[in-house]
Amino acid sequence: MVWEGDCVCLPHVAADGPGEPTHTLALSPGETPDWAQVDTLLADGDVHILFEAGRWDERFQVERTDTGPSRLVLDGQGQASVAGIHTGYHDIPRDRVTVRRFDVTGSRDKGIYWRAGSEVILELNEVHDNRGSPSINLDYANRSGLQSTSFIVRNNHVWDQRGECIYIGGSEGEDQDSHLYVEVRGNLVHDCLGIDGKADGINIKDRIGEVWVAQNVTANTDWGIEAASPGVYEHNIVMRSRRNGLQLVDAWAPGLDGLVFLDTVVLEPGENGVRIGSERVPTNELLFRDLIVSDPRDFALMAGGDVTVVVEGLTLYATEEPTRDWDGVTWSFSDERTIEQALDITQPAGPDRVFFTGDEPWVDSAR
Repeated sequence: MVWEGDCVCLPHVAADGPGEPTHTLALSPGETPDWAQVDTLLADGDVHILFEAGRWDERFQVERTDTGPSRLVLDGQGQASVAGIHTGYHDIPRDRVTVRRFDVTGSRDKGIYWRAGSEVILELNEVHDNRGSPSINLDYANRSGLQSTSFIVRNNHVWDQRGECIYIGGSEGEDQDSHLYVEVRGNLVHDCLGIDGKADGINIKDRIGEVWVAQNVTANTDWGIEAASPGVYEHNIVMRSRRNGLQLVDAWAPGLDGLVFLDTVVLEPGENGVRIGSERVPTNELLFRDLIVSDPRDFALMAGGDVTVVVEGLTLYATEEPTRDWDGVTWSFSDERTIEQALDITQPAGPDRVFFTGDEPWVDSAR
């Protein structure tokens, strides 16, 4: 990513590697594996498929059907370029698969798409310039009738996407269970271009049982992070969203109870720092702790509906009107600080140009 002439980088969150395989296969550019053979090998232990250097011009289809405990690792080794990685639209879970170290670009559809699957890890991929939306996607549970648990998206770089970047589907407003656990951590997401004004950096849809969204950076998207499922959203940075930095609405969700935002930074949002809409179901447990908002075009926080918003630790820069609300919002603020001038984010990651290293211009405001 280029930010006014400087490369801006995001360190990876710590994660264990894929371990040692029982079987290893190699693929030359353009090849696809014999999936019957892969399933047979998986019955004996973990299988790693190593992609050699080169280009796959056709979308790579993941067709594991083995349901045993072994893990399949698809490893681009930092040298394989693929026009999309996809599970297909059949209602078959593709469980215990790791997709790592690919350059995913030039797809006629989405970048990485998963219909359903548990214990899935998408990590260390470069996903960009794909035609379909979203760039990385777990589909809605109600469409397949399959719940996924432990779906992990971490340490990916996603950019130059027409449409959504990282999009985790829920139950599409239907009153049924969605996925059980989703984790989105350490992703650098930027320059998602709007289709009808809908191009979130990270979008977490409704009714997911538990969510952990942490240490992500989004920039130059319509909305930075949209959240409609309970969980912990912490240590995230949203920069120069064209619309709201954080977008929380219950249009599909059964209220916004259980959403917790910790150590969140929103810089120069094109509309509001945070927009909350709780108009269908009352919300009593929505917490922000240590929130920083700098230079919003409109308001730091806008909220509507029957909602109690608790903000413990708020620092505002260059904010003329901190809040705007409608329809009975209850605000609870403590430990507030207001600074007249905006933060200088010509180097938003600080002089070392790396996020989360302590020299960022907003760190002195953190508690």
